[in-house]
Amino acid sequence: MCYNSGYLDYNNKAVAELLEYEIAGFHVDMLDYGFGPPYGCWCGNCESLFSKQYNMEMPRPEKPSWDEGWEKILEFRANSNTRFSQSLHSFVRSRRPKVSVDFNYHGYPPFSWIEGELPVKHAMNGDFVTCEGLPPPRRRVRDDGNVSFCLSCCGNGRVQADT
Repeated sequence: MCYNSGYLDYNNKAVAELLEYEIAGFHVDMLDYGFGPPYGCWCGNCESLFSKQYNMEMPRPEKPSWDEGWEKILEFRANSNTRFSQSLHSFVRSRRPKVSVDFNYHGYPPFSWIEGELPVKHAMNGDFVTCEGLPPPRRRVRDDGNVSFCLSCCGNGRVQADT
């Protein structure tokens, strides 16, 4: 899915229909760019918007390059995600101010280093932070630190944890 396409309009229409019912909130799941290549979107919309914002052609690395172009891709991607999330949140609030919205986001440690996710920034897009305290594969530990991480990035205690 591309955050710079008609996907927001599609979501707004679906949300508008759901708001006709007596619901308490929305849990928007997995707004991320995945866990591996290509680490983002290179559609015509994204390439055009990237060129306008950074005055350069959008790089196409096969893997993280850790250079200036890669940094700009990560920034563009994070800003696109934030803009999408905040727009969807505003759309819901403009129609039903008391309906909550949260965004589950798979960018918390240990998943965040290679994709350049910004979990603290993203956590602020919704009304509360959602995290999953699931054990890493092949471990018996139930708390992998995600719940503690979410609590630390959201000082007002607006955290929903699932194990």
